[in-house]
Amino acid sequence: MKREQEAGLSRPYPTLGQLWDYAIKLGIEVGYRDAEAVWQVCERNRARYARMSAGMKRSFDKTRLTLPFGDCRIYTGARHKRIRGLLAVIDGGPEVALHVQQLNAKGGWNIDLLFAHHAPNKWTATAPEDFCVPDARCLAACYGLPKKALRPIESEAWKLTRQGTCGMPKDYMQLHMKIMAAAEMCRQIDVAHVSVHTPCDEFAWRAIWEVLHEAKPETCQDAIEALYAIPEFRRFRQQGHQPIRMFAGSPGNLLGRWYNAMDGATLTLTRNSIKAIKDAGFNSMVGVIYEGPMTEAAREFGLNVIHLPHDAADSLGINGLLDRCLERWPKLEVLAHGSFFRVERPRAGAWTEASI
Repeated sequence: MKREQEAGLSRPYPTLGQLWDYAIKLGIEVGYRDAEAVWQVCERNRARYARMSAGMKRSFDKTRLTLPFGDCRIYTGARHKRIRGLLAVIDGGPEVALHVQQLNAKGGWNIDLLFAHHAPNKWTATAPEDFCVPDARCLAACYGLPKKALRPIESEAWKLTRQGTCGMPKDYMQLHMKIMAAAEMCRQIDVAHVSVHTPCDEFAWRAIWEVLHEAKPETCQDAIEALYAIPEFRRFRQQGHQPIRMFAGSPGNLLGRWYNAMDGATLTLTRNSIKAIKDAGFNSMVGVIYEGPMTEAAREFGLNVIHLPHDAADSLGINGLLDRCLERWPKLEVLAHGSFFRVERPRAGAWTEASI
């Protein structure tokens, strides 16, 4: 079996299963949570499933028993299907599946996979605890702080997920139907369709972490300028699109210890967890954090908030994951579509070395 897997990896193109498994593996590798914390999600779900009645088991999303990221999904496509090329998007609806069909029929492309980032489906809406709850133990190890100081952040996140008040917009069922329509179209044209959210977001988390730690900015403005060295953010500024902005604090403020809010756990921030971040000794937050109750709480408690443009941050994360996939399968063709744009770096992890 191992010999067959190694032979498969030596081929120029991956199978859908190989690409999928590698993306999940990378999501665990680059994020702040260790493998133990990530796979505990499945252990909890299996224990919960074992206690369910037969009727409840029939309606339970069994993918959650073996997949630790509740916002990732293979919608259609056999695992043994060979992937010669993929179309990468941030949001993928039926119109994108139609575009894939047109490219393959008239454009001479070999697009075998619609690779979407966001997963606005009903399964994501019912499983935010699988990807939105920060782990206090891992946060403590990451920031060099006592676990007790970061426990309130985790506790608040659990509270929100149990209430079902985080993770998805109110119109998620409408979005879910669009995803299912795209999946059906992909099935009809024999193209695989997946969504990979948290693993990509973890690459964005890693990029922000490494760039700012290398730059060692003193002020918030220094941090903003360091982040503009990342091509995805620089391109947005060049095009007059969303800039990096401060939603709390002033550019001249000291950056100090900063909290990296670049993954799904940002959805579970509350006023209490913002206070806990401040009490733990943080001075700033950096990530995709929109103006509203969280930024109001940050102003109240004296935290700086540096907001990163959403689509640029998503493009950064997708590019980071695709870089690693192309490192393994160099012949794999990648085509960007919609608000996602491809940045080709000289090597994986060279966040600021590519030019735009």
